[in-house]
Amino acid sequence: MKFRPSPYDVTAALCLAAILGACSEEQGVAEVGAEPVLCALEGEGEWSDDCRLETARVGGANVFVIRHPNGGFRRLVERGEGFASVDGFETARSEVREDRIYVTIGNDSYNFPAQASQ
Repeated sequence: MKFRPSPYDVTAALCLAAILGACSEEQGVAEVGAEPVLCALEGEGEWSDDCRLETARVGGANVFVIRHPNGGFRRLVERGEGFASVDGFETARSEVREDRIYVTIGNDSYNFPAQASQ
């Protein structure tokens, strides 16, 4: 019998990851194992490569952590054709253009290669 996680298992795993991540002592930009990702934070109009993207597979779902240079971060989970924010109440809006994924949450925007989600 093949194990297939239920939506509740995935939700519980994502909540646990969010809680454990919030407990870590340092939330700075990840240097090892993370790739630069373009970001425009707090409504800035220009893209910079100051953010870092970490990816993981949790409970059968692709989870992304985008770390900001000031220590802030966003957690996203891939849902069908788009992304959902795991943190807070702000809705993630996403679209794929050519070979890039564009995600906006509140005043923060991110731009990374589509293959990062595969």
